[in-house]
Amino acid sequence: REGIHISHVATIEMFVSDLDALESACKQLGLVLKRGQSTYQWYGVWMNDYNAQRAAAMRGFDPAQFGKCDHAIQRENHKPGDYEIGLVKRRDGQPGWEVVFDDFASGNYFPAKLGGPDLPELKNEYSASMAERYWQGRGYVTQRTYLPNNELQVEAFRR
Repeated sequence: REGIHISHVATIEMFVSDLDALESACKQLGLVLKRGQSTYQWYGVWMNDYNAQRAAAMRGFDPAQFGKCDHAIQRENHKPGDYEIGLVKRRDGQPGWEVVFDDFASGNYFPAKLGGPDLPELKNEYSASMAERYWQGRGYVTQRTYLPNNELQVEAFRR
């Protein structure tokens, strides 16, 4: 914690309701879902120095709760001290979790790996996993296709 002291705890527009689908998405992306992990690694001290639109504190998250979570996501090759993504109970009281993470320092790994600051690849993989689980649970076979614009499409076929 020497040098520049910055904490950039951010959130993205994503609600997680199915941990199995999230776990599948994480595997596709070289990440690991740590179910029941009650803390996520971040800078550790809220510096009140981040006012971007996606700053968790600006979106109503309590900075006293930063670092606390119900589940966490790590890189596949996680090392002690690497920042993690936290899944925290939805603030609106609905079932599921919201995504928070410190995207400064080693936390910048997630936007770099997952397509940008809003983690679009995590959102896409999670959505695809949700669609696959839905259709497969109804007896369909699913197939993933990456379109020329790099969008992920899930198709379902009757057996």
